[in-house]
Amino acid sequence: MARESITLTREELYERVWTEPMAVLAPKLGLSDVGLKKTCARLKIPSPPRGYWAKLAAGQKLRRTPLPKLPEKGAAGIRDATFHPRDKESAAPEPLTGPVADQARFEAFPENVLIVPDVLEAPCPLVARTVLALRKAKPDEAGRLRARAQQLLDVDVTLGTADRAMRIFNTLIKGLDARGYRVSLVTPKPEPQRYGTAPEAGPPRTMVRVGEDDIAIRLTEVVSRTQRTPTRSDGGWEPKRYDYEPTGRLVFEILEIASGTRCKWSDGARQRIESMLNDIVVGLVEMAEALKRRREEWAEAARQRAFEEEKRRAREREEHLEQERVRALDGIMRRWRKAKAVREYLAAARTMAAERGIAEHVELNAWFAWAEGYAEGIDPVSSRGIAYHTDDNDRPYYAWGRSTEDNSPIW
Repeated sequence: MARESITLTREELYERVWTEPMAVLAPKLGLSDVGLKKTCARLKIPSPPRGYWAKLAAGQKLRRTPLPKLPEKGAAGIRDATFHPRDKESAAPEPLTGPVADQARFEAFPENVLIVPDVLEAPCPLVARTVLALRKAKPDEAGRLRARAQQLLDVDVTLGTADRAMRIFNTLIKGLDARGYRVSLVTPKPEPQRYGTAPEAGPPRTMVRVGEDDIAIRLTEVVSRTQRTPTRSDGGWEPKRYDYEPTGRLVFEILEIASGTRCKWSDGARQRIESMLNDIVVGLVEMAEALKRRREEWAEAARQRAFEEEKRRAREREEHLEQERVRALDGIMRRWRKAKAVREYLAAARTMAAERGIAEHVELNAWFAWAEGYAEGIDPVSSRGIAYHTDDNDRPYYAWGRSTEDNSPIW
């Protein structure tokens, strides 16, 4: 069945865009917020600036950007737009669940938008310490500031973007702290060195505590590098090989890897990191959930391996017991055949003794008596009982406690 369409004039769409956030309006029209922004740009409809809804929620009185008039000529096709909302059955998405969905809904509220101020105000201790160190730092060959202090935020920028980076970090750290996610510096364990030298600990990493995980983060600036042709004026043993140029483009990274989880945000042509801080918060929660799932998967895999190992050992024990049963039965049968052979021999010997007239020989009869006793003693089926095998303690037992096997020859 064809979906119903909605056609809005420029004026109607302008009114709706300035009445509710695009992130809320776009799904109602069957678009993403990016798609709705593109539609507004095509119709030359201004959209609310960054931070508009947060300021409006704070009670500030703000003016709308007026809807510009279109020229009489060349305005065909940009006076209205047709949208195709999803059917009711498909439009209603499955209810989001879990910490990531809860965080995303929280960050979507206008009053929770993180706004980076134009001036660094009331910096948190980590930012204040880093700012002080960067002011004293000297740039390296690429122009990046290299501070001597150790307990600093993981930031790698040039002098031109240091202030902006600190304002971003300060806003993000305060926002994370307000949401219950503490930012701290953690020194990694010393790495073992070769040739017996003492292990050295690396620089501290900036970690965000989300649930049970400490997630490392970093803010860096992209510095372009171009090959340089050495000239005579360079001098020195190693002439300068590259030219470096700061780009001012910042990149925020989560220094963890999880399949299907975003771990990098960077300045683009239309969007800067300042407008992505709420997305970064959601990304940190998503990363924590991914790490939690990975731990659970590893634990489940370990349990499965232990289960399979126990099955293998049980199988080996059963095979061992089966071998013991077979060996025990072989011993019982060997004794039974031996006792039967002894009795058959004694019967033949008595017949021969009677035929030769020595049936009353004393020493011969004593030997016959001893041989019958021996046959009775080794016979597993006798007046003493029936020999059997038990699996107690993985060892076979017999009614009269004899050994498992009798390797002596039958004859």
